[in-house]
Amino acid sequence: MAVGLIFLIVKIKKKLLCNRLLCSGNYIMAEISEVNVNYNVTVNGRSPYVVECRYQDMGGNVHIFTSRCLYFNPEPLLQSPMVKVYVEGDNYKHYYVDIDEILPKVIRH
Repeated sequence: MAVGLIFLIVKIKKKLLCNRLLCSGNYIMAEISEVNVNYNVTVNGRSPYVVECRYQDMGGNVHIFTSRCLYFNPEPLLQSPMVKVYVEGDNYKHYYVDIDEILPKVIRH
């Protein structure tokens, strides 16, 4: 029971952070560099895809961001080579890749 509660708390904290970042409206435009399979995660024998994107700041530092897990290959559906990454001021450790903005709504039947 306690283990399940810990996972629930972590999920709620992530959702609150995501909402806070989206409400702040502070984002950068990052270039999509790769679509990879995340073999570290397996659900029902399937590993999800993640979209990796890069942003180079004014100091020349390259920041790499990873999207949430997607259980379909998004590569042929991407509508733009750039994606919004919501960040917390200059702290790029807290971020949210808004991958849904450049993907069509996918409905599984």
